[in-house]
Amino acid sequence: MLEVGDAVQDYGRTWSKPRPFTFSDGTRFYSPTSQGMFIRSSRTGKAYWIGNISRVRPRAGWPRYPLVIAELDEQKLGLRRETVTIIDDRGPTDSSDMQLSNFAFLEDPATGHILVYLNRLCGGPGAEGPMTYEIEVRPVAHGAARSRLSGRQRSALAHDVLKSPG
Repeated sequence: MLEVGDAVQDYGRTWSKPRPFTFSDGTRFYSPTSQGMFIRSSRTGKAYWIGNISRVRPRAGWPRYPLVIAELDEQKLGLRRETVTIIDDRGPTDSSDMQLSNFAFLEDPATGHILVYLNRLCGGPGAEGPMTYEIEVRPVAHGAARSRLSGRQRSALAHDVLKSPG
């Protein structure tokens, strides 16, 4: 993994020893072999990661839920655990094979909100198909991020429901 400042020194020609992508306190989390991407908010200036953090050890890339957003600690190069927020999650009528992956996103230039576009696969009755989630990121006390979500969603702070793998 590239250390902060390394690219400036030799423009990415040499790399430090790889290390896991973790929470900023070093605690590991589970994520399946699905897409995870970063976006920098013009509103807060902070970088955010959007992807799947699993409650259990993934097997063959599953499960692909919940879909979360979290702020990147740019000094420690890890996710700030207290900012992890669920964008969408498997509901009681959703299949265990449901997918909340293969998404696209952009920042709305008028509002600064992050718009996430996702085709919800294997959801329950009436809970499949294209979805748009509008996420308002804003700095709050102690740097925690909160989001306002629109569209079909079940939101909660992920650190209240996700267990770390130790």
